[in-house]
Amino acid sequence: MPALPPLDLYAATLGRYLLILFLAASLGAALSLLRPGRREIVPRAPHVIQAQILLAIVGAIIIVVVAESLARAFAIVGAAGLIRYRARIGDPKDAGVMLVALALGLTVGSGLYGFAVIACLFVIGVLWVLESHEPPARSRFELTVGGHDTGKLRPDIEHALEQKGVTYQLLGSSSHELHYEVTVPFTEKIRKLTKLICSLDDRHGTSVEWNIKKYKVIAPLVLVIALFGAAPMAQVQPPAATVLDTVRFAVIGDNGTGDRAQFDVAAQMVAARAQFPFDLVLMVGDNLFGRPSARDFADGFERPYKALLDAGVRFQAVLGNHDAPENRLFPGFNMGGERYYTYTRGNVRFIGLDTNSLDAKQLAWFENTLRTSLERWKIVYFHHAIYSNGSRHGSDVELRVRLEPLLVRYGVNVVFSGHDHIYERLKPQKGITYFVAGASGKLRKGITASDQAAASFDQDQSFVLVEIAGEQLTFRAISRTGQLIDSGAIRQPGT
Repeated sequence: MPALPPLDLYAATLGRYLLILFLAASLGAALSLLRPGRREIVPRAPHVIQAQILLAIVGAIIIVVVAESLARAFAIVGAAGLIRYRARIGDPKDAGVMLVALALGLTVGSGLYGFAVIACLFVIGVLWVLESHEPPARSRFELTVGGHDTGKLRPDIEHALEQKGVTYQLLGSSSHELHYEVTVPFTEKIRKLTKLICSLDDRHGTSVEWNIKKYKVIAPLVLVIALFGAAPMAQVQPPAATVLDTVRFAVIGDNGTGDRAQFDVAAQMVAARAQFPFDLVLMVGDNLFGRPSARDFADGFERPYKALLDAGVRFQAVLGNHDAPENRLFPGFNMGGERYYTYTRGNVRFIGLDTNSLDAKQLAWFENTLRTSLERWKIVYFHHAIYSNGSRHGSDVELRVRLEPLLVRYGVNVVFSGHDHIYERLKPQKGITYFVAGASGKLRKGITASDQAAASFDQDQSFVLVEIAGEQLTFRAISRTGQLIDSGAIRQPGT
């Protein structure tokens, strides 16, 4: 065992060691936070940024330890290889901490006791700062709810989950069972959630079962070890999908007339659902033409879509210029009393806006929602189209000036709007595909010819069906007589 060096030597090198560690952490943070971003890439997750800071510190410690010793370098490679093949780590930050532990052990073994102590205390301080700013962790489960008539309870169950911050995707449903994949914040207790769900059934016949979702994960150390030569980069495989990728929904707009045409469109939606089992409908505004009375809601919503509502299909509305502000309180529109709101299905983030009054508060909320969204797909919908060739209204350029920079900056994939009573799909504008789906009840013929248009239809009422599976979105626009008027696919940029 080497002799301990005098204390004055520790004092002389303390400043240098701290400078090395602090500078490494600062440069790692700068690389994570200040490097240019591309809109095609999902915003970097906090745990990835934290892992990069820790790895920068690891590099600094290892270089101090290795110096010019080839033997020490080979020791690091061998130990890292052991971690690579024996450890199962799901969080990149945990991988960074393991490498820190390895580096500290090597440091002590090399006789640099003072540096080991300083490095350890420094990393503890860094971890304390990082984890104090870490977002709440979440667990994933498969949730099965059984009962006498779960179809009728479904809206209440999903609203209760949303109120508790639980994100969900319906995997399957029947009259006696609902099967979800859910993501639950660690702050929520499963027992309390079970009691909450059971309390929604007055007959007390509801059963609730939770199963932990298990995934295959790729070892997060592959990239680090590849840098040392222990694992070639060709061995790095993309992680297996960790959520059920397929999300299906329909889109309707300017529909709330109560006329025969609306009923015909609804009948086609029911027929389509037999082959295309969607459980969500986006309503892009003008959901109810008339006073917000119980009779108007029944005539313009409940009766036309009765078969869909009875099957448990959930409608998510935004307000149009013909909607009264209090329409946001109608339970069937599932707006939670808000003018604008967000929710997720699988790996899709849906954001509904109120373009009747796009104030600064709403814009700030919208930007923050986009910035913090980590879902692969971002779907935004609102009433007034910022790109449209409808003869009556056309593009709302003023609204475009306010919204488009945010849509582009944060990688929104698709935007649905209405207002013009036509169907139209625009060619991608700055990487975003825009749809006008404002002919699900009202119809107003007239489309101005434009090179921006990819497809358009103004001869009959219509609706849109959408499926998102992995990195591809497919769509079909269907008329009230069942005619296919447009179809296609949109892929994630870079795929």
